[in-house]
Amino acid sequence: MPISDADKESIKQAIQQGRKIEAIKLWRFATGDGLAEAKAAVEAIEAELRAVLPEASPKPVVKTGCAGALVLFLFVVAAALSIAWSA
Repeated sequence: MPISDADKESIKQAIQQGRKIEAIKLWRFATGDGLAEAKAAVEAIEAELRAVLPEASPKPVVKTGCAGALVLFLFVVAAALSIAWSA
């Protein structure tokens, strides 16, 4: 099923904003394709966008997890224990 220019533009915007799953959903809704076909189509559009506009490609999200919070917590506990023991 052919896809309209408006739908394709919405898909490109979703890809550029790092919302690949949303782009796949939009493709499936617009074309009626299955998941594998939609994923392949979106990845092809993503590759095309990277080739044409590499600076517009979404940057990978770096997740630090809770390591920073854990280090901060341990520092606060150590400082509190140090103060308590010195008193």
